[in-house]
Amino acid sequence: MAKKKLFSKPAAKSSTFEKKLESSSTILLLFSYRRALEKTFIIIACIVSFLLLLDMIKPKAWLYIKSNAQQTLQGILAPIQSQIHYLTTSLSFQSPIKTENALQQQASTIRGLHSKILDLQAELNALSEMRGTQDAPETSYNTITAKIIGFPGAPFKQSLLLNKGSIDQVNINDPILYQGSIIGRVIKTSPHHSYGLLLSDPRSKLPVVIDDGKQKGIASGMSNNRLKIRYVESQEDIEPGMRIRTSGLGGVYPPQLNVGNIEGMKSDYLVARLSINPRHLLFVSIARTQDIKDSLFRENDDA
Repeated sequence: MAKKKLFSKPAAKSSTFEKKLESSSTILLLFSYRRALEKTFIIIACIVSFLLLLDMIKPKAWLYIKSNAQQTLQGILAPIQSQIHYLTTSLSFQSPIKTENALQQQASTIRGLHSKILDLQAELNALSEMRGTQDAPETSYNTITAKIIGFPGAPFKQSLLLNKGSIDQVNINDPILYQGSIIGRVIKTSPHHSYGLLLSDPRSKLPVVIDDGKQKGIASGMSNNRLKIRYVESQEDIEPGMRIRTSGLGGVYPPQLNVGNIEGMKSDYLVARLSINPRHLLFVSIARTQDIKDSLFRENDDA
């Protein structure tokens, strides 16, 4: 009986040592992946910041580096995402057995870094999509790229908060655009932020033309991403689906920007649906009102 006890104790110690060794190796592996993810996050954050700065200084340069930036980002993310998937899958099976605090903390940190990397990738893709339209009318104006921070006052007020302000030369009444479509205009600025009034807000007023200028009217917001168009001379030739554009009257909004399409007719006004829902966007462009006025004056002089 004594011999059996002597042989059983080393086996228990060996089993405990192997478990600790396996747990330690897993923690070291997670530390190494955490460092790799931190470096990757810093690199991607620098890329996004550089592209935003370049867009402010020289907007046209974006068109030449867009494809290369996307390929580089995908090359960086592909192996990292593969390893993250492997680790998270493995940890899901190991967690009931290994409950050490250090292991759980590292796993949580890695998941957080992975989420941040995916957010940065989504922002870069949104920037690429927004700036990739070379023939959009907004590219003929000097614009600033701004990130949408939120929509304060919803649902009673249709407004948005942007991360660019007076220090970035954003002024009141500057139009807010997206790929040749009008979103709204700036109504308030601070040094580092600005507030925009969306077209869907009832306080918004916009001179428009219907179907390439056959009819004119004044559009105002109806909430729920729709407009009410009044002061139209006649509804006889107007049909659902007709395109609505800015007229350029007033010098605030550039002419020929896309607004939306006719959705229906009432007795004394038209109902239109906006072509862009700002709540689906991450970035927008802000055009300078003075540049628009100068452009309109030049067009009148040429005419």
